[in-house]
Amino acid sequence: MPFAVDRNGCNSLSDQVAEGFRKAIRSGHYRPGDVLPSRTEIARALGISVRIPREAMAILAAENLIRPRRGVGCSVMAARETLWNGRFFIVERHASDGSYFFGTMMSEVRKRLSNARFLYSYLSTSRKPTHRHGHDANPIKEALLDKYDAALAICPDEPLTRLLRKKLPTITVDGAPSDADAIHSCGGKVPREMLERCQAAGISNILYVDINNSEDEARKMRRRGFKVEHLKICRQRHVQSLEELERKSFELCVERFARQHRRPELIYFGDDYLARGGLTALLAQHVSVPDEVKVVTMSNKGFAPAFPVTLARYEYDPVAFGAYVADCLIAKREGRAKPEPPEFRQYIPGDSFPDAPMI
Repeated sequence: MPFAVDRNGCNSLSDQVAEGFRKAIRSGHYRPGDVLPSRTEIARALGISVRIPREAMAILAAENLIRPRRGVGCSVMAARETLWNGRFFIVERHASDGSYFFGTMMSEVRKRLSNARFLYSYLSTSRKPTHRHGHDANPIKEALLDKYDAALAICPDEPLTRLLRKKLPTITVDGAPSDADAIHSCGGKVPREMLERCQAAGISNILYVDINNSEDEARKMRRRGFKVEHLKICRQRHVQSLEELERKSFELCVERFARQHRRPELIYFGDDYLARGGLTALLAQHVSVPDEVKVVTMSNKGFAPAFPVTLARYEYDPVAFGAYVADCLIAKREGRAKPEPPEFRQYIPGDSFPDAPMI
């Protein structure tokens, strides 16, 4: 094989195999008409399951780089046979690791780009605490040696955004608030409508459970006259996985209700994993919802926490958001203005906040 795979790498083995053959084809190692090694040969040479090259070949076939032929194998297509409309570079920073929202969003982005006949190369930056800016830029610089039409950066910091924009027109998702080309998912933001619902229902005391970077949201709530108790979790310091995030929420909420008999009037969970842990803690502490405390959660569409009573929640649609991100990226490549965003968030009434009037 003209390449190797890294089992500890950020990208999946399927993506690594596809990228390895992609580079080998572009470099001329494999020429138009050449037949690639069989899936069994690839698996044996790289020490991987035969499922991995099967998935990689499907990726390359969708990109019109190869043509599977029964009884022959996968032959390399000539450049004139390719039908794609352009190529994008997608970088996902470690801040979004394991997120249901971003994972589902990226699946939709990939599907939309493929259906529109666009190629893409994907890179997930590794978490590097020893690096000044929290990520290793070398793989990105190496990847940018290839030719792309535009870039998409997921949860980038400013150095990563600057690095990409030196080379390519770039769209960011949840980048800097002042970035004109940033698309914001509204994650980590307390909906203004929720505070209006609370005020209309006479709620003044809120327990706010969220991750550590939400202190600005707690301050906004206090400025509107709410008494806010903030339970926050530092994801980078305290937890390394979403399972640990759920467990930490459970532990903090158990400790809080075991230590203090004073009940908040309402609990707002700003993350669905935090909600799962916190709601389990309420059950463990025999706190009745909504009789003793009302609850509102954030959730992703199709991923709402299960609870004995129906949950009032702000539901985010990652599929609709992914479709919009893909449309924005294609518009950027074609020099068109960013399309108007659809509504990604919807309030779902539930018995956990029965007094909330609809606004």
